[in-house]
Amino acid sequence: MRSNPFHLSYLAIALALLGCSVMANGPAKAPTGPKPGEPLSRAPLHYFSQHCANCHGDMGEMFGPQFATGYTEAELQKMVKKMADLNANAPLSGADLAAQVEFLKALSARRPFVAWTSSAKGVLSGEAMPGTKLSATAGGKSVPVTQKGWTWSVQAHPPVTVTATHGKTSVKLEIPKRAFTPGQ
Repeated sequence: MRSNPFHLSYLAIALALLGCSVMANGPAKAPTGPKPGEPLSRAPLHYFSQHCANCHGDMGEMFGPQFATGYTEAELQKMVKKMADLNANAPLSGADLAAQVEFLKALSARRPFVAWTSSAKGVLSGEAMPGTKLSATAGGKSVPVTQKGWTWSVQAHPPVTVTATHGKTSVKLEIPKRAFTPGQ
């Protein structure tokens, strides 16, 4: 079978245009999270309550005891992204996806979790795992933390350190360096 020069011309043009598009736009980039100094755009506990709790329980009671164990970070992110995109119909990406994965790991491990979700007019606010005791410092001085349900707020300008304690375990969130507490 002989190739048709007319079709090959169209293929060559299409590939050239694709190459120009990639060169003009650069290679595809992975989604990024908030830059240091920015809060999350989605609140992880609120997201879970709205999109996940119907199947997994209010605080993950229906997760198996081995949830989040034996998986790499990439595998967990892929699983959570798939559930968010398909089952929850509320897509997550970038730092919001990473924060949701960290929240789920903390939930499963029964350890504290804190997220920074808003900064307005000298008030920082966010979410913390229910039953967590919070304290905060700004400029080396203690500042009061207001807690209501899983939400919290402090009247201070960054840098602020929020410490969350649940039982004998504590985690620290250094605002504006991070928007959520890292895994342990």
